[in-house]
Amino acid sequence: MFRLARGGKVMERRGSEVLKAQYESGGFTLDDGMIEELATVLDEFELRHVFIKGLPKPDYLHITVDADDIDRCGTIVKGITEILGKRGATGIPGVVKVFPKGIPWPEAFSVQLDIGKR
Repeated sequence: MFRLARGGKVMERRGSEVLKAQYESGGFTLDDGMIEELATVLDEFELRHVFIKGLPKPDYLHITVDADDIDRCGTIVKGITEILGKRGATGIPGVVKVFPKGIPWPEAFSVQLDIGKR
């Protein structure tokens, strides 16, 4: 049993009730709108890896995208950050990482996107 104080009252709640309340009210879920926007940004690029976690409500997305040059890399990063920026007030945890491919493709980049908490 958990004891919660609310407005001077002490309420007792079972652990399962607390767990269910946290699950229903907390966290982040991927929505159709965000996926559509990401698909639009990434439409012309090669997605090397996609991983979605969370059932029945997906709450984690990992994508790895390859870009041929710095301009295309910038297009990916700009598009992703605009999507995350629009939703910034909702507390979506998002991380974008850019890695140069190196030899034999020094002009190419790999962009990784993580949305949600793993």
